[in-house]
Amino acid sequence: MLGVGDEDGAPLGVHIRRTAPRPDCERCGGLLWSDGEREVELVDLPAFGRPVRLVWHKRRWRCPQPRCSAGTVTEQDPEIAPPRGKLTARAGRWATRQAGRARPVDEVAAELGCSWHPVNASVRRWGSALLEADTARISEVEALGLDETLMGRRGRFRAKSWSTSIVDVGRPAARHSPPPHR
Repeated sequence: MLGVGDEDGAPLGVHIRRTAPRPDCERCGGLLWSDGEREVELVDLPAFGRPVRLVWHKRRWRCPQPRCSAGTVTEQDPEIAPPRGKLTARAGRWATRQAGRARPVDEVAAELGCSWHPVNASVRRWGSALLEADTARISEVEALGLDETLMGRRGRFRAKSWSTSIVDVGRPAARHSPPPHR
């Protein structure tokens, strides 16, 4: 950690730099040379009741070999943040858990102190990975069916409240035998 920036009315800024050794060129195998760094600001989890920004001082590297086409490479670390992500990995996983508990994305974004778009992108990224890994519960759908059911009437004018169900109508429902009589 390099330090913490604490300005009135602004999110806390936690400045970091990785201490990894100099990498090799992925194209020619030679050692890369430093080409400076750039600051990348990522939304992180709140601390002390305030939004936090992780400011990653990302190192840039370039291959010194004139015949190598690698160009400039910016360091990546998926434990800090996914490539081109706007939230840290831990903030993205946390936001996905919150959305999975039916919290609206705009509410989660407000708590993180950012707009809806980076939170939604992160929830889609981490949520997709969870769905891809969930092979035991979800299977191929043969035919999709929709069913609307009147759940009740509410209010002074007895407005109807409906529930919409989405089901696989192409395969028979699992039949359960009734419990034995005792």
